[in-house]
Amino acid sequence: MIITSAASPNLSTTQPDTGKRTAAAGVSALSKHLSTLEQAGYIRIRKINSGRRRYTHLQLTRQGRAAFEAHASALQALIAAAKSAPPKPGP
Repeated sequence: MIITSAASPNLSTTQPDTGKRTAAAGVSALSKHLSTLEQAGYIRIRKINSGRRRYTHLQLTRQGRAAFEAHASALQALIAAAKSAPPKPGP
């Protein structure tokens, strides 16, 4: 969901904190990755309390948008190169 949100023009997403309902290793890994992206200046993280629920709001920064677009362009170039490469002869 986060990747598709990053590709959308509004540049942000809010996801409910799943807590114990999600595998602890998955939550821990995601939290670490998001912290790394925040430290790099690619996203802003905000915790929101709404009644009994807690949400995590992620917003892509301008720097994050530029990095995402550069990465997507590089992937598209790799795909185009792979499609245009002549097939390798078989054994």
